[in-house]
Amino acid sequence: MERVNILSKKTVGQQARPDLQPAREVTPSSKYSDLQIQTALSFFLDPDNPQIQIKAYADSLLDLMAPKYQYNREELARQLGGIVDQIKDARRFNSTYLGHMLSDPSIPGLWGQSLADLVRSNTVAREVALKESALEPEAIGGLADMIGYDRAKASGTFTSGGSMANLTALTVARILLSEDYKKQHHHQIRRQVVIFASPYAHYSFDKSISLLGGVNGTEITINRIKPDDFRMSTSGLEEQIESVEAKGSPIMAIFAIAGETETGLVDDIATIAQIAERHNIRLITDGAFGAPYKISKRCDLFAGMERSFAVALDPHKALYTPYQNGAVLFKDAQDHARIKTLLAGNKVTYLHFDDIAASFRDSTVSLGQKRLEGSMGAGPILSTLAVLRTLGLPGLQIIYDLTLDRIDYLYERLSQSELLMPLYKPDINLLCFTLRPEVASALRIDMTVKDGKESLVQFIDKTRMVLDHNCEGKGGYFFSSTDLPLGEGKSVGVYRACIMNPHTTDAIVDEAVTNLESIISARLR
Repeated sequence: MERVNILSKKTVGQQARPDLQPAREVTPSSKYSDLQIQTALSFFLDPDNPQIQIKAYADSLLDLMAPKYQYNREELARQLGGIVDQIKDARRFNSTYLGHMLSDPSIPGLWGQSLADLVRSNTVAREVALKESALEPEAIGGLADMIGYDRAKASGTFTSGGSMANLTALTVARILLSEDYKKQHHHQIRRQVVIFASPYAHYSFDKSISLLGGVNGTEITINRIKPDDFRMSTSGLEEQIESVEAKGSPIMAIFAIAGETETGLVDDIATIAQIAERHNIRLITDGAFGAPYKISKRCDLFAGMERSFAVALDPHKALYTPYQNGAVLFKDAQDHARIKTLLAGNKVTYLHFDDIAASFRDSTVSLGQKRLEGSMGAGPILSTLAVLRTLGLPGLQIIYDLTLDRIDYLYERLSQSELLMPLYKPDINLLCFTLRPEVASALRIDMTVKDGKESLVQFIDKTRMVLDHNCEGKGGYFFSSTDLPLGEGKSVGVYRACIMNPHTTDAIVDEAVTNLESIISARLR
């Protein structure tokens, strides 16, 4: 299949083509031509055509699978039509949806998932998924290129999502710690194990630690590093490591975040990687949300991520593929090979990890042996591969930079608002904002939430639901909300904007904020 090179010399400096969908008020980064932007946007559904009408799409699928001459075609249509009626007003993640890490998927991503659904293979066993398994190294290799890993040495596996990706990375880190400890002390760990993490770590991290905590009778304790401007404090991390080392407790890993799901901020991974290497500790980076932005114009924020022992990411977020699609990458396939010990029982000492690593890299092994999960379709492989072969990393870079333009515009717009204010300057495409203190005071609302008092959160939820027209169908303008921890038992209620849809424009962002300001003004009056 011929790859599309969006940044090819043929497009640079050329004028936009009138037969292509216009960029719709998008203010491009200066490095891209109009044609490059139009080409990138053409891989996404037309925002002026309410996605693809659900009924038309459902009817087309039925026509393809059950031709009209088939005796039960009309009966099938009648029975299935009720389901269509029930979901036709479901929330659409269109250009005015500015809330969670959700967007219309790309056309290649939808195509790859549909192809996997039609083939319906199970990649757990190579013998029933020969063709799909053979394509996996290309898809994993593309993700490795995105992170900055050497694909000749790295390895990885697709998962059902970021939660399972994190669990896989933590499981391998736990296995390697036990291996290291036994070599040094000639017996299994029989004491408390420590892992360092930010209080903003995704809830899947806590779930994973709870599942792993009872391995070999040991307990894993999470040492939360006090944040510095919502990011992991590197000085605080170093202090805690030295304290734990002085006590002689084994250290399992450092869990850093490349794009917090609460704030979108990126930990200082370069410094954290230096600390990890200095103390010989494995670094796991949770990049489920933000890691792909390493190829964007904010690439400097992700310096050092390629030094991580493992990185989790979610193609169903920033690679615009359908659910369920996660992945975990390991810098060294030899480390990933340790997952085989979960199947080996008492035969662990007989495993040849160099051979296993080689089979993991080229996927000459059943893919079920590379992951914690068993049965899994080929959707993650085919949808990711379809995006990488069409949009590619150059096209994705354009999409990411467009969303960064939008979030920067939102930051400037909120900075000038008399009613709202941003809490920080955004790193990537997510920003939290809230009421200005004087506005909250006029509304008799406490800015911080403490001891379960949620007056600000309730106000935010009421106003954003009015703004969105109750989330149905196309809806209005949707922002999500959260309680953002501030430390010392306090938190602040915030609106949360996450700009994912590449068709979102400055005009849409401005309309969303203006409408929200009108709702708040009405409450003030």
